[in-house]
Amino acid sequence: AEQCLHLLQRATLERESVAPATWRRRQLRHLHDVRAALDWTLGAAHDCELGARLVVNASVYFADIGALGEHMSWLERALSLLPGAYKDGELDMLLCLEHGQAEMALRGACARSRHLLQRAGAIARRLDLADRELSALRAECSGLLLEGEHAAAQQAAQRYGDIANATLDVRAMRSAHRMMALCLYAQGEHARAMEEIRKALRSHALLPRQMFVNISQPDERTGALVHLARILWVTGATDQARRAAHDALESARATDHGLSQIYALVFAACPVAIWCHDLDEARLMVDQLDHIALRQALGFWQTWADLYRQAVARLDSAAAATRPAFDGGNDP
Repeated sequence: AEQCLHLLQRATLERESVAPATWRRRQLRHLHDVRAALDWTLGAAHDCELGARLVVNASVYFADIGALGEHMSWLERALSLLPGAYKDGELDMLLCLEHGQAEMALRGACARSRHLLQRAGAIARRLDLADRELSALRAECSGLLLEGEHAAAQQAAQRYGDIANATLDVRAMRSAHRMMALCLYAQGEHARAMEEIRKALRSHALLPRQMFVNISQPDERTGALVHLARILWVTGATDQARRAAHDALESARATDHGLSQIYALVFAACPVAIWCHDLDEARLMVDQLDHIALRQALGFWQTWADLYRQAVARLDSAAAATRPAFDGGNDP
């Protein structure tokens, strides 16, 4: 089990620098051993501390193979078995953080994910673990936006930016611009949102590309391009919005990360195609979304495919109703 923990820690570090196909070839052959170690530590052996650390570090495996539901069950078991001595400590915080992020990826924003992320953030703040508080705030901000709590989301984004600037965390500073842009866009402040998203994208040109901040959340560059597409559309730059949506999807595909591709499809490629009444493109994007969400076993995101498919069908019906009927007669 300890050997599996070292393996998982190394795999997490390599996931950012190694090509996805190479990473899978090297790492996923150990998945059976990881499952056996989890079953042993959280079962007969009752080594709850080691089991909890295994669960926390196993997120990169389970997310990559589309088994977030399985990962959540291990997280719930680890939290229930965690000895009292570890409550409100770093291990408790890590379990809450991973559980909250997995819950959001699997089921969307909900009271349970918000509670877990807020608890993780509070423990991280008390323990002065800035990087962990940043992770919790980033996920919490996304959840609040999905719930329509835009002012609260902006407060979380502002707190995130303050910590990023105080710690001189360049990657987090880049994320802060993207998060603030989305909060401003959601509240109708499109000019300010554009300023923030431009800053986020400029920093991507200056820094080595990071595939993702967390395996349960989309790639940062993809997210920035998604928000750019939506801001461009709402400000009337239709052609530029379509190009940005295309770039967002290409960025996501380059990461070979399922949730990044879903994010680009749900929030840019599908809606922009529908808004432009390009129904053939919209159908293609919706089919891709449905396929990836099904492959990754992400039921919440499949409901977006159902929603967009209904929107396309309604537009198709409306277009058919306005087309003149052909009666087969001779021209006058």
